Amino acid sequence: MHYDVIGRYTSVLKHIRNEFGINRDNIVEHVYHKNFDISKVTPFVFKSAKKGDTIAKDIIYNAAARLAHHFTALGKANARIALCGSLFSQEKLLEKYLKQISKEKFPNINFVKPVVSPVWGAVKLAVLSLRTPESRNLGAGRK
Repeated sequence: MHYDVIGRYTSVLKHIRNEFGINRDNIVEHVYHKNFDISKVTPFVFKSAKKGDTIAKDIIYNAAARLAHHFTALGKANARIALCGSLFSQEKLLEKYLKQISKEKFPNINFVKPVVSPVWGAVKLAVLSLRTPESRNLGAGRK
């Protein structure tokens, strides 16, 4: 990154400075001593990428490549992968890169969007857990 005087400048740095007061002189202190939540930078990476910042686009592409690497465990199996969460529902570039990389390396993967909110999966699991014999006995003493 540009802060280490090795990398190229990215407009993400302007956002980090303006939003969080972080600069080359205090970045180590914020990240390692003040536990700065690095994920707070994510919206600014996408914002910069939308404005054409090549470093921001590279960051997102590399994130997609790291996600795609997890598909290696699937081998050549056919698989459906659900793309859910705000990084896929609100930010299209990560999805675009992930699909692009996966199509080339993992042609048997089919990406799907959830039909309902993922919270409904948790609700369904909770309801199913109430149907087990063990869970029916939990409320036996209540009236």
